[in-house]
Amino acid sequence: MKEHMQKPSRVFRMPYTISSVAFQGKSDNFQALALGLVDGAIVVIDLVLGLEKFFLEKHPAEVTTLAFFEDRSLISGSVDGRVNLTELEKDPESDTRKILKC
Repeated sequence: MKEHMQKPSRVFRMPYTISSVAFQGKSDNFQALALGLVDGAIVVIDLVLGLEKFFLEKHPAEVTTLAFFEDRSLISGSVDGRVNLTELEKDPESDTRKILKC
C-alpha cells in the first residue's frame, strides 16, 4: 500500500493541534483551507498560492467548527459556545477585518 501513496505537495506546521477544518473551493482564483486550533487560533491557507493567508483573532477556547460563507466570510465556533463571523477581505478605509461576535 505504501508504494501507491503520494507525497504531499506542501506541508504546513501548526503551533497547536488542529481541532476543526473547513475547505472552500468553489472559485478557481480563491481556494482556501481554514484550520481551527485547540488554543482558539484560526489559520486560513490559500491553496492557490500555497501559503498562509490569514491568522485570525483567537477565540478564548478551542475552535470546534468552521464554515466559509459566500467566499468572503468565515464562521467559527468554539467549545465555550461563542460564534464569530469574520470578513476575510479587509475594509479598504480602515485596513482591518470586520469581526462580528455572538
